[in-house]
Amino acid sequence: MNVEARWERFSLFGQYVHQDLAGLVRRGYEVEAGYRFPLNGLFAVGDQAWFNWIQPAVRVSRIDNDFSAPAGMLAKSFAWDWTKFDFGFRTGIVRNVDLTVEYARHDMRTKAKVVHPDEFLVTLRAGF
Repeated sequence: MNVEARWERFSLFGQYVHQDLAGLVRRGYEVEAGYRFPLNGLFAVGDQAWFNWIQPAVRVSRIDNDFSAPAGMLAKSFAWDWTKFDFGFRTGIVRNVDLTVEYARHDMRTKAKVVHPDEFLVTLRAGF
């Protein structure tokens, strides 16, 4: 189930999932909130305004597995429970071009310990 809401400059996205994969049941959710601040162009190149808005966002995701990885399974991480916190921002550089910078904090629970394969991501998106 997905839910998306927008009100003026505020956006909210939520997702809930309940899966049964061959008797292996897992549940999860994700919630993301953001607010877009207009910048009205920080500077211009020719007749084009650059950096027109910035949108800080926060996201929380979680998956709980009601099963353990079967013996001999190559991808043990399939059965790990995990929680992820994302913090970042997206900025509109010019029309249809934006840059996203985010940090993701992972808490993955294995049988032996909690691991943190955290990530720092930068994505440049261009739409035509």
